[in-house]
Amino acid sequence: MSFIWRSAKFRRSLALFVGSVALFALYLHLYVYVFKLDLPRTLTLRRENAALKTRSSLLNRELDIYEADLAAMSLRDEDIYRSIFGLSSIPEAKRNAAFSVKEDYEYLDEADRSGGARDLFARADGLIYKAYVQSRSYDEIELMLSHADNMSSCIPAIYPILPDRSVFRISSPYGYRYHPLLKRRRMHTGIDFALPKGNGVYATGDGVVEEVKVEVRGYGRQVVINHGFGYKTRYAHLNKIYVAPGMQVKRGELIASVGNTGLSSGSHLHYEVIYKGKNVNPYNYFDRDISLEQYKDIVGKVSAEGANDYVLPIHRKALKSKRKRR
Repeated sequence: MSFIWRSAKFRRSLALFVGSVALFALYLHLYVYVFKLDLPRTLTLRRENAALKTRSSLLNRELDIYEADLAAMSLRDEDIYRSIFGLSSIPEAKRNAAFSVKEDYEYLDEADRSGGARDLFARADGLIYKAYVQSRSYDEIELMLSHADNMSSCIPAIYPILPDRSVFRISSPYGYRYHPLLKRRRMHTGIDFALPKGNGVYATGDGVVEEVKVEVRGYGRQVVINHGFGYKTRYAHLNKIYVAPGMQVKRGELIASVGNTGLSSGSHLHYEVIYKGKNVNPYNYFDRDISLEQYKDIVGKVSAEGANDYVLPIHRKALKSKRKRR
């Protein structure tokens, strides 16, 4: 061993090796830390990273476009389509359901510590969910559209009584008023038609009788019809009722007679239109151009079909049983 160490050739080789290592270290220091240059591997990784960032930026721009298109579709869906068919609004919380980034995408942080990949995946999944919600909404609208032919006959569009101005008058319109019996100002949620007891009350649109109720005060004897498409109508302070819950009725069908039951100061019909759970002004729905003869034609056609022929005796029995229970 001492012989090898004393060899001049070995010492020169060792000195050359040490010098090469030192020179390489100096070169590396100057290259990276002094001149701020990248190593070939680092340069390759930087280029790959830049390419990935570019692709990520392009994907985000595409997602921006899709998100804007989806937002416009959602706006039209809520303000036009769902409103037309009387469908209830989809809550914003459901349309924009949040995703848990921490739990669902934290595995991506190992590959991308900047969080860009995590955010990109979260946005994409969020848009997929929003598109699914919108698709389900369109399915509902398509189903309603298949019944659109029936919609015009279901909307409450005629007067609930014969439009004979010599027989009735509007004693109380829709809106705030001074209540004649309660002696205070309060909202009047319908229209009162003052006319003699016993006059006919007619369904203002096709629908199903949802409720028949008898109250000592309040609305007295009343009928509620569900017309679908978000519409319901209420007929109150009635004398006789000719329909029962679950019955299908048509526009112009005789359902009751005018009375003076409940909290009432005289013979009249209280009529309401309820749209999507809220009272609206019935006057806006009346076909004010319809003549008395045209109205009678509608009533006559329905009557000719035998409407309510079997209902009255059944419902009288139901009303008698209610009175006994009370």
